[in-house]
Amino acid sequence: SIDFRSRPSFSDAVIDDLTHEKKRENYEQARRPEKNLQMELKALESQLSSIPRHLHEERAICQIQVKELRNDLVSVKKNAARDIYNRNNSAGSMGKINENGNLYVDFHGLYLKEAILKFNEVVLPILPVQEKIIVITGRGLHNKNGRSVLRDGLLAHINTKSTSKIGCIQCKIDPRNQGALNVTWVFFREDVIH
Repeated sequence: SIDFRSRPSFSDAVIDDLTHEKKRENYEQARRPEKNLQMELKALESQLSSIPRHLHEERAICQIQVKELRNDLVSVKKNAARDIYNRNNSAGSMGKINENGNLYVDFHGLYLKEAILKFNEVVLPILPVQEKIIVITGRGLHNKNGRSVLRDGLLAHINTKSTSKIGCIQCKIDPRNQGALNVTWVFFREDVIH
């Protein structure tokens, strides 16, 4: 969760912020059960495909097991996303308003779909009050293509959000940090609204 009252000093943030290695460790630890279940599911699906069609009962049992594993995988993914988000945003300056009034939220390690859900759940409701939130996504250094799928996908999602009667959202890649998005709420001027 985000602590709106806390204003850490710069020196606190420097000491307590997570390193890339620690974020990677958090990611690996949170995603480990998911990866294990994916391997187990792949093996079970392979086993299912090798069971002859005439063995109806054996196929039915294996199909039930596959279905149960898929359901478990959905829960495990949600838990991993929640764990990654909470760990990344409980350290240092993340999830807190700094001395400049900026709120930083770290989505590093989330899949795009998870980040969109988290944005809609956490950032969107408070944006008109906070007015500016910096969303850390990463630059895509761990991606095979060297592109930030998370940053680009989240940017596209945010920019499709419609305006309201009182304002709109503007989202741009931070020019000082290519792994961050500046998300700003812009109020319409009263004389423009009629």
